[in-house]
Amino acid sequence: MEEYYDGDYEDIIEDEDIWYMDWYDHVNEFFESYDNLIIHYQGNIAEWCNISLGYPIVRAKRKLFIHGEQIDGDLIIPDGVTEIHNIVFMGCKDLTSVTIPSSVKKIGDAVFAGCKKLKTIVFKGTEEEWQTVEKPKDWDKAMSKCQIVCSDSEIKEDNKSKKPSEESKGLDISKSTVWGIGKCKDTDIIIPSGVKMIGRNAFNESNIESIVIPEGVTNIECGAFYGCDVLTSVKLSSTVKIIDCDVFRECSSLTTITIPDSVEEISECAFYNCESLKEIVLPNKLSYLAVGLFGGCEN
Repeated sequence: MEEYYDGDYEDIIEDEDIWYMDWYDHVNEFFESYDNLIIHYQGNIAEWCNISLGYPIVRAKRKLFIHGEQIDGDLIIPDGVTEIHNIVFMGCKDLTSVTIPSSVKKIGDAVFAGCKKLKTIVFKGTEEEWQTVEKPKDWDKAMSKCQIVCSDSEIKEDNKSKKPSEESKGLDISKSTVWGIGKCKDTDIIIPSGVKMIGRNAFNESNIESIVIPEGVTNIECGAFYGCDVLTSVKLSSTVKIIDCDVFRECSSLTTITIPDSVEEISECAFYNCESLKEIVLPNKLSYLAVGLFGGCEN
């Protein structure tokens, strides 16, 4: 589907207060049911940065055009922008570098999520100014593969994922949480006892064929196994309570999974585009089962 996102949807829907896209925040409802979306925004980049997008639009595979130009390659955010709102450039998979002006004081959640080719962020202020910019709590982990350069130096953040030793099999374990480096080449991973949480994007796009979540783990965070397309076997422990958004998204070889009775919540798109998934056993005590959970599960 292709839509021209120009701020005027009077021909489509009567409620003008919702569908004047340039001026109102409630944009997510219109896009909620669409995939393979192409968005043409007729405003400029500064205006787009200031639009609040709701979570459902994240599920769309999308291309973004702003004032006729596709957002790919090098993106320059103009001077004067003070905030980059949640997910505005999410899914721009051909974006390779972003220049952010020193006027920016806040960066929203998942702004560059899914921008798999993004390697460099240039901040036009000093390193000291960059440290004062408000960022999501998971920024350092989410952007661990991206080089961040300021006007006076290259930032070397101590809390980025370190290169793992051979013995660690791609794991970085900190405070009972497993983080990963993504794209791990090991086919079998052993998660040690004592771990309480599988962190955000811990094993995304890895070559894991099977995984056992040990007893004691209570949370599996967003995107933990996103894009593990050869993953065929998952065993969840009886202590897992929360399966967050996108956890097994695009695990295209996964055919069956049993959710233990301990699980209380399964969030948005947890099994989205699991094309081979034929059977899932759900417990009867679930308190929250999100929309879009099995989108694209054709079998």
